[in-house]
Amino acid sequence: MLVHPFHVAIGKLIKPEDFPGLGTIEIFKDNRACDPKGRPVRLRNQAAGTPVLFCDVDIVIAVGREAKVMIEIEESNVKPNHVFGKFFASAFSDCYTTTGMKKPYPPIANSTLFIQVLDSSKSKRKMVKQKQWERISESIQNVLPTFLPRKWEYRLFTWEYRDIAARPEKAEELLSIIKTFLLK
Repeated sequence: MLVHPFHVAIGKLIKPEDFPGLGTIEIFKDNRACDPKGRPVRLRNQAAGTPVLFCDVDIVIAVGREAKVMIEIEESNVKPNHVFGKFFASAFSDCYTTTGMKKPYPPIANSTLFIQVLDSSKSKRKMVKQKQWERISESIQNVLPTFLPRKWEYRLFTWEYRDIAARPEKAEELLSIIKTFLLK
């Protein structure tokens, strides 16, 4: 199995004990990226009856079985069509599955936080990419209130792998955003 160190480092940041007092919290982490003991986390759309796969994400945080937070970590494919595509495929999904789950599949909550963490370390033109990613984030933010079937919040982070250990305030910011959203 291919190990993605950026994914693993971020996956280690997200732990159930970081979210006390919220009832039953389940954190699903993709085994191909974040946790070797995890399982693929798949988002599906079952609007027409039969659930069809729309995309996989790296982490889902579920409260009472409803997916409330989704985290997608991009280590290499940080082009606009992939960044936009992953968010919109997720936004039009209405349930999630992992290996061994039986129907009916648990729903995606009516209010959901989607976080994308992009690895900026491989970018040769950092200023140009940073502007591009900022514009992507702004564009997604602008359509959220009017376009999607449920209420979404969207956050985009650009980190370098070394930032995770060297700059713990970045990890704290990520956890703080998740905690604040879950406590609403």
